[in-house]
Amino acid sequence: EQCVCKWFKSGSVFEKEFFELDIHAVQKAEQIIKQWNFAGFVNRVIRLNIPQVWTFTDGFRKGQKVLQEPFIENWQKFNSNSGWADDDTPWPRVMQALSHFSYHISSGQHVLCDLQGGVYSDGVVLTD
Repeated sequence: EQCVCKWFKSGSVFEKEFFELDIHAVQKAEQIIKQWNFAGFVNRVIRLNIPQVWTFTDGFRKGQKVLQEPFIENWQKFNSNSGWADDDTPWPRVMQALSHFSYHISSGQHVLCDLQGGVYSDGVVLTD
């Protein structure tokens, strides 16, 4: 299976706690997306890639942690955390609605933004 390896160039590349926070954020996003799908706002499913934390065991990156997740075909950016949004086609508009929904369903505690992923025939797969 094709995959994507995400590493950080500096800072917390060896710290277990940093990656645990990232995984916790993905889990929260997954909960919100499940609520969205259950509500049935659109007739397709939104899925979320769940990354795993891997640690290099040899070479010059030995000990460095990375996030590993399945590769997404047809990747595109739907919106950003600065307010930009692609409004040209239906799926980016759905992603804007998901961002809005996340704020309200969490009583203003969370906003899913900077949404990126791939559009497939049965829905969308998002990445963290």
